[in-house]
Amino acid sequence: MAPEVIYLRQYRDCILTKSNGGRYFVQAYYILSPLIAKVISNSFFLKRVTRTIVLLPIIKMIDHIYPDLKINMSSFCFFRS
Repeated sequence: MAPEVIYLRQYRDCILTKSNGGRYFVQAYYILSPLIAKVISNSFFLKRVTRTIVLLPIIKMIDHIYPDLKINMSSFCFFRS
């Protein structure tokens, strides 16, 4: 699995699911993402654009706001010491 996916899952589990707004965002994501993923998966260009212009900046922003969040392969939330 890609490190970015692991990182975003960690963010979801450790940060987003801890607040009402975050839980609503996750619910909306799970409703909308299959359609969006289907459209993106059919286009090399959209895959590249999504990764470069959407996902990487989001990951950088999360890392800036939560610098102690680290990738953890277990289901527990760990922070850098």
